[in-house]
Amino acid sequence: MYGKKIIDQLLQETDKRLSVNASIVLIGGAVLIAKYLSPRGTMDVDTYAKFSSEVAEAWSQAEKSLGVAVPLSRAIVSEGPYNMEDRFERYDDLQLTKLTVLIPSAIDLIMMKITRLFGKDLDDILFIIKGQKIAESDLLKIFKNEMGHITGSADEIRSKYLL
Repeated sequence: MYGKKIIDQLLQETDKRLSVNASIVLIGGAVLIAKYLSPRGTMDVDTYAKFSSEVAEAWSQAEKSLGVAVPLSRAIVSEGPYNMEDRFERYDDLQLTKLTVLIPSAIDLIMMKITRLFGKDLDDILFIIKGQKIAESDLLKIFKNEMGHITGSADEIRSKYLL
């Protein structure tokens, strides 16, 4: 299992090996670890969208240079709020010159975790809420307004689940 130090080193080494500007959008455990300092580790780094072959090659070289095997791959399923892409934030813990690393906002990452709720997702959600001091009202606003593709309409939820 790998933590923030290895993820950051892989990003830095990837950046050094790029000959063109490129970007990736990290999601999941990698963001929890690198940005929000979750104590858990990860065995891979998931991205929200496809990334260039240049990034893939530079990442592979970075893995070899560091002597680690941490696969970088697009997540097969990654559902988030409707307007999540408008809120992507730059991961600015590192000074990178060629590689732009974007991440979902804390609330959007929580919403992505809610759509799965596998394994430690609930623990991850609670970790972010506590560490980032996220208000319940902020979560409910995004959930109600931007998660209809997952939950159905408010009327549908009321009719099925509320008496």
